[in-house]
Amino acid sequence: MKRLQTLKVVLAVLVVFTMLIACAGPQPPAATTPAAGAGAATEENTGAGSEAATEEPAEDTAEAEQAEQPAEVEEFELSAETPPLAPEAEGIEYSEVTELAYEGEITMYAQAYTPVEPTVNLPNPPRYLNRIVAEYQALHPNIKITLIPPLSPGSDYITWVRTQAAGAQLPDIVWLQAGQVNEQLPRGMFEPLTDYLEQSNPYVPEGQPGRDRWFDGFEGFVMEFVQASDGNWYQVNGDYVGTAIFYNKDMFTEAGLDPETPPQTWSEFMAAHQALQNAGMQAFAFPLGPSAFIWSWWHRVGATQFYGDRFDELNVDNNQFRLSPYALARNYATGTWQTSDPRYQETFRILKDWSQYWVEGALSMDIDDTFRMFVNGDVAMYWNGSWAVPQTLDNPDVQFEWATFPLPTFDEDYTEFAVGIPAPMIGGPSAAFQYSISTQQADSTMSPEKLEAAVDFLKFLTAPQSAGPMVNDLGSFIPTIQGTKPLPTMTDLIESMSNTETMGLMELTIEEGEANFRLLQEFMGDQTDMTEYMAKVEALMQETVEGLAAENGWDWDNPPTQE
Repeated sequence: MKRLQTLKVVLAVLVVFTMLIACAGPQPPAATTPAAGAGAATEENTGAGSEAATEEPAEDTAEAEQAEQPAEVEEFELSAETPPLAPEAEGIEYSEVTELAYEGEITMYAQAYTPVEPTVNLPNPPRYLNRIVAEYQALHPNIKITLIPPLSPGSDYITWVRTQAAGAQLPDIVWLQAGQVNEQLPRGMFEPLTDYLEQSNPYVPEGQPGRDRWFDGFEGFVMEFVQASDGNWYQVNGDYVGTAIFYNKDMFTEAGLDPETPPQTWSEFMAAHQALQNAGMQAFAFPLGPSAFIWSWWHRVGATQFYGDRFDELNVDNNQFRLSPYALARNYATGTWQTSDPRYQETFRILKDWSQYWVEGALSMDIDDTFRMFVNGDVAMYWNGSWAVPQTLDNPDVQFEWATFPLPTFDEDYTEFAVGIPAPMIGGPSAAFQYSISTQQADSTMSPEKLEAAVDFLKFLTAPQSAGPMVNDLGSFIPTIQGTKPLPTMTDLIESMSNTETMGLMELTIEEGEANFRLLQEFMGDQTDMTEYMAKVEALMQETVEGLAAENGWDWDNPPTQE
């Protein structure tokens, strides 16, 4: 009963996200420690159950000999179980099945949706993709969809992708974050789907969005989020993930706080920290170590709240939901954003002020460390993605009541720069339903006929009667394909989906983001003061903006036209 009550509270705020790490296939790479990542609400190498290998040899004692043993690595085995057809897919007749010239195998890595056998950390894995594959193959008996098992947690997925692509051995359909496809990996590795999205999708029921034009089957904010800077779409995307503050309700009670009424404003949030500290407890764990990525969430929180009231003014190229890379860069190029401006600096002043309540050693911690501190009952609060929900529920070390709440909003009592914009829920369409098709350059087996078949399978996969049951079978996200419905326990998150970040201060490029994280670590570690820190940020951002303008041919007086 305790777990059921906790789950109901958690799901009112979060989408559960079970993150399977990395990809496997021909010539899989050896498992490595998690790689650093930046910018995504979800990272492929941040499973809270993963352990880094010991770097220094142990000496002389039995304990040291034990420490030398590598951590047990959990292997994944594909499941052949095929569940029954979902009710929403029953009775649908496909009268206009595409005739395909290709005959043969199509390989796919489906990330968290891969049907695998249960493991200790994944006791209830998904299965429904097997049903989708079976239904598609019944319509196209000359095509075999082969699903690729994931590697063990901790594998360096991006390195594997690069290696496989260099040998032209990448799977036909692969999972990747939109930012990785659009920015981190080179053009020419994945097929642009832009023209295909203008085609009809014969697998969508008559009269529903996406039938006449595949593009219309996707939510507008999703398509804006995943569009590349060259105007193309290189992936299809069909689910949504979120983040929140996890808190120990028992510790709140012990500190005299109401565990059923968590803080809503930043003033209340800081008061809760002080109460916990006064009661002799560790208030918050915030990771800022080399592989941490929550700093990326933070600068988006600050930008959205301190400049969100100016969104229409800053949105010079008329995006609907968030500022484009062009608009963000233009803010620096035109002096709209100046790092010497106290409003700009406030995001980082607040972070530094908040750090007085953090567990010591933040600069060496990653999110695995803060997760373990929380489940062990050593800290009252921490910030994590919704993938941590099942890991917490299934963890036997959790001997306390816990729940989650949204990051509190900056209020006028705490900062003079508050403008009434609520704190955004950091998250978005950056979960596991993100699939791209490899080019022949990256996949020697790809041909024009095979490409047409791979696109056709993605059309079948993104039809609402396929996508909805697959996402809900995992139970970890909200499906975003038009015509799908979320699980009843997740409907409350729909409202928060409209309150995501509209802009960020940094990470216009992967390299700039990594450099800015190092500058932030220096500032948080008291190696620089605010003036020195901001001067370095200014120089870095101006260099980055100039490079982007030259690379993309941007004219700050003539924004690109949005189609």
